[in-house]
Amino acid sequence: MPSVEQTTSLDAVTNYRRALKYCQHYQSFDEDLSKLNRFWDSISTIGSINQDLLQGHGTPLLESMRETRNNFTSLQGRLLQSLVEETVSKATSELSFFAQNTIDILVRNLFERTADVGFLAVDEIVREFLKGSDIPELKMRQRLQAYVQKYSVYDEILILDRDGNPKVQLNPDNKVEIPDRNLLRQIDQAEDYFEHYGYTSFYPDRFKSHLFASRVISSQGETHEHIGYLVMFFRFEDELSRIYQQMLKEGDSISLILTDHKNTVLTSSNAELLDIGERIDDFDGTLERPILLNNREYLSITLPSTGYQGYMGLDWTATALMPISDAMAVQLQKKRQSAYSEDMVLSPNLSKIYQESHNINRKLRIVTINGKSLAARLEVRTFVPILEKIQDVGNEMTNIISDSIGMLSQTVMGAVLSDCRLYSALAIDIMDRNLYERANDCRWWALTPTFIEELEKAAQGEKASKQKLEQTLKYINELYTVYTNIIVFGLNGEIIACSEDSESNPVTGSMLSDKDLISSTARLSNPQAYAVSEFCETPEYSNRHTYIYSAAIRDDSGFPKAGVGVVFDSEPEFKAMLESALPCDSNGVTAKGAGGLFVNPDGLVISSTCSEFRVGEKINLPAVISRLRNGQSYEGLMKIGDRNLLLGATASSGYREYKTTGDYENSVIALIFVDPEKQPDGQLMPGQ
Repeated sequence: MPSVEQTTSLDAVTNYRRALKYCQHYQSFDEDLSKLNRFWDSISTIGSINQDLLQGHGTPLLESMRETRNNFTSLQGRLLQSLVEETVSKATSELSFFAQNTIDILVRNLFERTADVGFLAVDEIVREFLKGSDIPELKMRQRLQAYVQKYSVYDEILILDRDGNPKVQLNPDNKVEIPDRNLLRQIDQAEDYFEHYGYTSFYPDRFKSHLFASRVISSQGETHEHIGYLVMFFRFEDELSRIYQQMLKEGDSISLILTDHKNTVLTSSNAELLDIGERIDDFDGTLERPILLNNREYLSITLPSTGYQGYMGLDWTATALMPISDAMAVQLQKKRQSAYSEDMVLSPNLSKIYQESHNINRKLRIVTINGKSLAARLEVRTFVPILEKIQDVGNEMTNIISDSIGMLSQTVMGAVLSDCRLYSALAIDIMDRNLYERANDCRWWALTPTFIEELEKAAQGEKASKQKLEQTLKYINELYTVYTNIIVFGLNGEIIACSEDSESNPVTGSMLSDKDLISSTARLSNPQAYAVSEFCETPEYSNRHTYIYSAAIRDDSGFPKAGVGVVFDSEPEFKAMLESALPCDSNGVTAKGAGGLFVNPDGLVISSTCSEFRVGEKINLPAVISRLRNGQSYEGLMKIGDRNLLLGATASSGYREYKTTGDYENSVIALIFVDPEKQPDGQLMPGQ
């Protein structure tokens, strides 16, 4: 168990001096300036001894020199404080990014699970099985296996009778012993679904399980009889491990943990630092009051989820931690060939210090020139070397101040480029995760028995069958709100039923516009296969650009008879994905001049956070970006459109089975950038 405590608060001056021990470069600047101060004092002492040679004119001269020295000393303190503040701000912004996206990626995933349990609980085969029909247990288990083949985020599904006794379980290694009566009561009290994390006798060998559950209600009659329960076990540890792996790269000094409302660790990317079950009273570590773990001080940020589609998840938070020694370990960056790298400063504070140092030295130069003129007039040549040494010290001080600011400027610009690359990888991962669910949804819904049954009746002219199809589609669409429409269509392209039948959407009886999608759906070889339209304008999305995912509805012999297509609400969904990956400060404020794009290798804009890059238009992509292969990234200063941008780019690499098994090929590249020209006063870091 690591030692966990908070250090005592320190006054500002002591705190910044203390922070210098972690940053050798700043410490070196501090020591060099201190040496120059001492040298200045020595020269001033010699000047004081010899001031009588100036026949009463030396006092004003030495006073001007002492004033200049005091101004430099004051500037030195402000410089060191500003350098520390800038460095800590950079680190806390980075920690905020990691913490926020860790919890938000998880919540986005869990939102999909709330819809899954609601839909599977009304599955007709599940209902018929619980009502005591002649559906064999093997067939029921095979149906659950077919579900998990498409949604690999589950490792166990239980179907329970109304008393909580298991009727079917997917995982044969799960030794279910007795019904969990307390859990059943909570499921009964839940309005739609119940989410739980903790121990349950429905999975006794696990210390804790993350599950989604719902009552199963009979669809027969007006009483809607309660006939059983559906419990789906989410692969919690596996998913968090994937999130940590995606967020962190080898060699990163950042650690990520997920905690509950009691500040107890649920999962950790670094078990040696903090392991599951450990608890800390306060996870927010600052420079003034860091967290002490295993005799090492840490900065940390803890954040709750911002939610997704109104879903907030359980009362969990994510924490990102970084050793202060690593946060302060600013390294001199190699100068980049960029018009923005020469005199760039980080903030108005440092810009002001930079200008003041040059102004002070300019005044000192005037003082020494006047002093030399006076010495020449009085023929006191021995005083000239003193003045020259004073000027040398002033020049050296100015150079040290400029170098320190320039070093941090180059370091942060390099960090901004690195961050843009990291954020682009996050953006494309969020996209892949989201579209993974779209491929799963259409394939699973295509297996809905109601569809093939009612399609056969509708073919015989029964109007009630069309209404039942529409009711089923509307119910699904209410659960899965990322679609503007869900459509059942014949293999000739005729729209048989849809969830949204209005003037802005295709009406029943019209033809599906995408002939390639229709023919691709008809050719799908098995229930695991699916088809996706090109990203293009379509009447099914009010003549805007989107993807339509589809799967084949098959008869008992396995032959395709129709298709089910889902119209993804791409405009708000893709834009929200990009916005969640933009650089921001520790308060969550997006950096000025930051933006993002999803594009294909030809430069077709799929989504944009900036008005000058419109969806459906093409931009000229540099070859180094358009040629990125799956999972590859790039960072650099380049021109996109009319803008010179600090930019990171990452090509899609897929998620779980999506785009990784040869199921579907569609190259998409995420671009995250910062426009230096839109930074206030040359400021690259927001929130200063």
